[in-house]
Amino acid sequence: MKSSTTADTGVNKTLLLVATMATQFFNPFMGAAVNVALKKIGTDFSMTAIGLSWVSMSYLLASIIFLVPFGKLGDTWGRTKMFLYGTVFLPLPPCCVHLFPIQSHSLSFDLCRVWHRL
Repeated sequence: MKSSTTADTGVNKTLLLVATMATQFFNPFMGAAVNVALKKIGTDFSMTAIGLSWVSMSYLLASIIFLVPFGKLGDTWGRTKMFLYGTVFLPLPPCCVHLFPIQSHSLSFDLCRVWHRL
């Protein structure tokens, strides 16, 4: 029976498969979460349809802006390693945000929100 690790790169194929499947779930999920929240955002901030379209577009633009620099980091550090780190660290900021009280606007709360947007 063959090992699940490739001999030439030392990459665990099972871990890579799980990471790939998780990313295929997270990308549409995060985009859909923004679209689901648009109604509540529009109500809370009295935004028009044009303003709400900017909210969803800003999420897309933020994703696109960081695509090239993180792609270059992937070329430098290794694509597989960068992909696995990104997949592991993606769910951490939303979990950290829920640890703070709702009314808390501390620096650490804001840093978790910024990290989540990256």
